[in-house]
Amino acid sequence: MENAGKECAFPVSGPYRAWNSQDNLALEVPLLINPCQHDPDDHLCWHISNTKAPILLAKLLGAQPDQKGVSSIEIMGLNRFGLVNERAAVLQQIEVQVKNIYQLIDITAIMPACEARDRCLIKIGQDIDELHACYKPNRQYASMVKSYIEPHMKTLKRYLVGLLP
Repeated sequence: MENAGKECAFPVSGPYRAWNSQDNLALEVPLLINPCQHDPDDHLCWHISNTKAPILLAKLLGAQPDQKGVSSIEIMGLNRFGLVNERAAVLQQIEVQVKNIYQLIDITAIMPACEARDRCLIKIGQDIDELHACYKPNRQYASMVKSYIEPHMKTLKRYLVGLLP
């Protein structure tokens, strides 16, 4: 992580603030997301208007942005330039995979029933499975990839089922 000079920044809410090592830290209400204790998806959402600039936003709670989301994005620099570029590179590869599946579906849809068509159907199913594997929790940027892929999954599966004999 780039050093943003914020190593002492630890926002808390509420009236209690620990000032020294003897103070009770358990009484503080931290405003940073701890993924071991909180699901980041409860506080953050992806804004992917195009695959070249995938950014994180704080989820809205009513009309206000989630404070843990806002603080975490700001303090941890979750939308810093280098990180957004890394995410974009991953997302653009996923975008190509999705487009390739749609193209293979279009080609298969006009093929007559034959062995080659059957192989294309198998390939489409395999490609959809591979796409699904891209957002397993152990994968890099899994949450972002899932956010991008999920809207496509239902459509891809529906098209595939429509092609089956």
